[in-house]
Amino acid sequence: MKQLNARKLCFKNVLWQKPLEFLGEISYSIYILQVPVYTFGLSLLKRLGITKDISVFFILMVVLIIASMLSYWWIEKPFRKMIKSFDARKLVAKTA
Repeated sequence: MKQLNARKLCFKNVLWQKPLEFLGEISYSIYILQVPVYTFGLSLLKRLGITKDISVFFILMVVLIIASMLSYWWIEKPFRKMIKSFDARKLVAKTA
């Protein structure tokens, strides 16, 4: 029983690490941008002569994470802030 609790605690500690939390925050951006980054990046890397599978994978992953971070900071986060500050009661009062 103690081993099971220790494993749960260890697993919980890994999940609460800051880099993993941040990846969770930008996960929607990663989801949205993965196809465009992969498509455009793969064609660009082929033109540059970079064709080794592992190199292509790591380059595209770095580009995807950077693009997702920028999207999160410049688009998603300000939009969330705007939605939180939106007061539906004022809109209803204006139309009534």
